[in-house]
This record gives sequence, structure tokens and C-alpha cells, in this order.
Amino acid sequence: MRTCTAVLLGLLLLAVFLFGVFLLAPFPILLFPAIIKTQVYLRQEKDGQFPTATFYWSNLPAIQYYEMYYFNITNPDEVLYSGAKARLVELGPYVWAETEFKEGIDFRQSGNTVYYRNNKTWVYSQENSCAGCHLEDLLMLPNAAYMSAVYMQQQQNFSKVMTKALDVLLLLLGESPLRSVTQGGVSFESYPDPLITLINSNLTKVLLSFLGNPITLPNVPAMGYFPLVSTYGS
Repeated sequence: MRTCTAVLLGLLLLAVFLFGVFLLAPFPILLFPAIIKTQVYLRQEKDGQFPTATFYWSNLPAIQYYEMYYFNITNPDEVLYSGAKARLVELGPYVWAETEFKEGIDFRQSGNTVYYRNNKTWVYSQENSCAGCHLEDLLMLPNAAYMSAVYMQQQQNFSKVMTKALDVLLLLLGESPLRSVTQGGVSFESYPDPLITLINSNLTKVLLSFLGNPITLPNVPAMGYFPLVSTYGS
């Protein structure tokens, strides 16, 4: 009796397994491609309108939020003049809302290729940020421009004369290893820096060209982690 029951149970399980395989096989082979072809892929109707999937692709309905945290240096003078270890306080989150839409959508090659311009905008979200967090909060952070100049000096093997000239230039420009910047500036809006302004000036380009371009300047149009991309198109 037990043997008969075990055999029947085994046959039942085998039948269920085969039935499941029968149901699953047509889905990836036939049904899923058909759904993709009719519902999901990007296309434009003859009247110029977009179907639902393409419309939501072109105008993303969701808002994405970016949380930014910063470590504020609370003892900058001790760090700069006494070589003390930096004392850090974490600030944040500073929340930025990202919206996105596509424009200039152009389907070509019988709809197999699409060209478009993607536009993203980041706006500071005061209500979603931490209590007391504001766009204009001042943060004491490592000076990225100063650090970049030091790194460039090391990588390009400056001579002693060029190293001394760089030291004097940084001193005259008021650059130091640490600097105070606004949260909005260091995040997305950018902030002014005298060294970056000098690097991008026509005078610097002419002078380096006259000297035979002894050094290669970095391409840094603006300062910040995501500089000048509060409105961005690509």
C-alpha cells in the first residue's frame, strides 16, 4: 500500500512539473516577446502621439531625491597652523530633488533608432532636508582647487623653480588646504575660486602657449562636486 501511494505521489509530482514546464516554455519564447513588441518598446504613432510606455519614458513622472552629507571641519586653524587632527561633524541630509524630461525626440530608421536631448534639473528641497539645514549653510571643507594644484605638481614633476612659483601663486591667490563654501555651491550650484578663474583665463592660455606649454592644465570649468548642473541637458 505504501509503495503504491509513493508511486502515485511521484507520478503526480512529475505531472505537475511537466505541466509547469509546458506553461513556462511558451512565455519566454512566444508571449514575452509579443508583450514587449506591442506594449513596452519605444515608438511614435502615426499621428505623432506617444503610447503610454513611451510617454512615461519621455516625461518621467517620478521625482528622485539625492541626500548629501558633509563632514564639516570644526577646528580649521588648529589643522592649518598646528598640524592638529581635524575634528569632524557630520551635517545633513541636504536633499536635492531631481526631475527629468526628454525633448527633441526623433525616431529614425523605421523607428529602430531614437535621438533625443535628456534634461535634468536639481532643486534644493528644504522640506525634505534635515532641520536647520539650509542652502546657504557654510561648510569648512578641503580645498579641491588647492589639492588639485598640489597633485598636478607631483604628477607632472615640477622643477624646483616651478614648484616655488606655484607656492607663491597659491599664496597670492589666497588659496589654502581648507576653505569655507556654501552647501549649495559645493553641491550643484558651483562657487567662485581664484585659481580656477586664473586657469581658465585667456591670459594664462596665451602665456603658457608663449612658454611652449610646459605644463598641462586640468579642464575644470567650475568648482563643486556637481558644478553648474542644477539644470543639465545631454
